[in-house]
Amino acid sequence: MRGGRRMSGGGSSPAGATGGSPALSARGALGLLDAGFALYVADPFDPERNPQGILNLGTSEKRLCFDLLEERLTRPDMNYLDPGLSQYSDAQGTGRYELHVIIDEIYMLSVYDNTTFTSVLRLDCLPDPERTIFMWGFSKDFGMSGVRVGVLYTRNREIQKAVNQLAVFHSRPGPVQHILSQFLRDRDWLDNVIFPANKKRLKDTQNILVGGLADVGIPVLKSSGGLYVWADFRKICIQRLEQMLRIYAAEPATDYIS
Repeated sequence: MRGGRRMSGGGSSPAGATGGSPALSARGALGLLDAGFALYVADPFDPERNPQGILNLGTSEKRLCFDLLEERLTRPDMNYLDPGLSQYSDAQGTGRYELHVIIDEIYMLSVYDNTTFTSVLRLDCLPDPERTIFMWGFSKDFGMSGVRVGVLYTRNREIQKAVNQLAVFHSRPGPVQHILSQFLRDRDWLDNVIFPANKKRLKDTQNILVGGLADVGIPVLKSSGGLYVWADFRKICIQRLEQMLRIYAAEPATDYIS
């Protein structure tokens, strides 16, 4: 907790979660993350108005390349609206145990070391192509979690049909699809602007984070991609536990019995 900020990893809490709604079971009404989210709602962090507030890491956003995205979004080719874009999108459009393998490559473009990422789609031979499913989204690599757009690719026609039946109720608006398609078509901007800048800024940020943790004696597992680090807090947790046990041992046990 650098700078005195408190952190929460919770998501949103359903309305009436603490009131025992008859439509929800006890498990569905109160999740494991609700207590932390309630603390965040009561005292949210703001860099100017409330710098000592709670950071909600469950909905934190990557904004390392927001300036580049903002500039690209203001170009003329983004300002386009056709009547067809306002209609429903076209939704018609392993191994010995016969298991389906779902490959989520959500960080495939967020590799910041001299490591070459190989997508499952580039493999010449898969154990069972009909049961291999590829997933990717804009939320991590582009830092555009608010657009709520992802990709699911499979060769299996039956899976495509089943997913399409669900996707008709979750399709993205036409104008949003147009903007994202313009992103993906602009190979020059992707290869020479956003991808190099994203790689450099991720690496710089990772160095700051790992260096700060090292300053307080917290080791971090070496990584080459993604938006997070795997830090080892066991030393601090054990020290804290020992302190708590000493406190409990020094006070009457009846103080903790209700």
